[in-house]
Amino acid sequence: MNSLKSPVEHLIQLYGKYGRTKYTEVVTQESHAVQAAYLAEKAGEEKEVILSALLHDLGHLLLQEQKIDELHSPRDHFHEVLGANYLNEFYTDAIVQPVALHVEAKRWLCATDPNYMSTLSPASVRSLELQGGPFTETELEEFQGNRYWKAAVSLRKWDDQAKDPYFSNYSITHYKDLLESCLKQKSPF
Repeated sequence: MNSLKSPVEHLIQLYGKYGRTKYTEVVTQESHAVQAAYLAEKAGEEKEVILSALLHDLGHLLLQEQKIDELHSPRDHFHEVLGANYLNEFYTDAIVQPVALHVEAKRWLCATDPNYMSTLSPASVRSLELQGGPFTETELEEFQGNRYWKAAVSLRKWDDQAKDPYFSNYSITHYKDLLESCLKQKSPF
């Protein structure tokens, strides 16, 4: 992060620079993030869960910033871990852990919901394979041992739904005050 910027300014800058890249054929990274947060808001979630939804794919933007092409890579770059590690410096576990767990939540859903696999796009099925496939019983138990597992599963469902090409309610800057208010420590910036 540029030391001259506050964490929130850097997040908004990342979405400004890389958020217009396509998440799917019809939805940008920024639109996907904002839609996920909007769905969490509509569900009446706490502000931390709303921010988890907003920031869940931050790792994709950080990879773009590092000039790593995930789309054509034969391996998983663990965008969820990269994003969570970045956010951990500035936000609490209530925001960070659902971000870290949202990929595992897809694996959980594939193992627990017989219909879920059929809803995945070909790209999502490919990424599921790279991520280890559906959970085993042991992995299910371990995942459910995390305090934030239910928030991660909800986040995963919003992640799957946040693909409306006509969504234009607002941009990432709509959440600036919320991003500021949830910082772990007040930044000197």
